[in-house]
Amino acid sequence: MQTTVRQANTEIARFRTLVGRLRNDFLRVTRVARTGIGQYEIECAACGQGHGTFKFQSDATDAARTHANRCAA
Repeated sequence: MQTTVRQANTEIARFRTLVGRLRNDFLRVTRVARTGIGQYEIECAACGQGHGTFKFQSDATDAARTHANRCAA
């Protein structure tokens, strides 16, 4: 029998959202995570949305920073 183990996403970057900075709330963050298949995902803990997958880390990091600066959740 062959067992498949799913690896957890590896966090690359974390940015506090606009409201998180105003309220000094460290739980309101947008993070970039590398998936097991070599793509990067953006996940926002404040608004609860995933904001797409990216092929390059720099693109995902820029998009996460932009989202964090504009997220009002």
